[in-house]
Amino acid sequence: MPQVVAELEQMIAAARLHQHTRAAFLGTHDRDHALSMLRDVAARAQVEFYLFSPASRQRWISGKLSYEACGGACADPANLLQSAASIKGAALIAMEEFLPSLGEQGGDRAARVELANQLS
Repeated sequence: MPQVVAELEQMIAAARLHQHTRAAFLGTHDRDHALSMLRDVAARAQVEFYLFSPASRQRWISGKLSYEACGGACADPANLLQSAASIKGAALIAMEEFLPSLGEQGGDRAARVELANQLS
């Protein structure tokens, strides 16, 4: 995991420097460990950490060691991406249960277009 942490920190620094959206895929069998690592990376990079899924949108409050709601459920993957894009300032946003939305078969075309636009 140390290499993953270093790469994420470099990615955040580059995104901040160029003021551009970056994306990375982090596949894991241990959700809790991955979220803990992402929270640590966000804290070291001094950026907000958000956890988005179709069921909820949450922001990590490090002083309370808990999440707070920053939006309700959002079943539309394109709208979920737009919500992430509307966050002001540098942030690390984890998108859960999102990958199937990007597939050619059974995925959401609008979500693929939105993600492509954000990354271009």
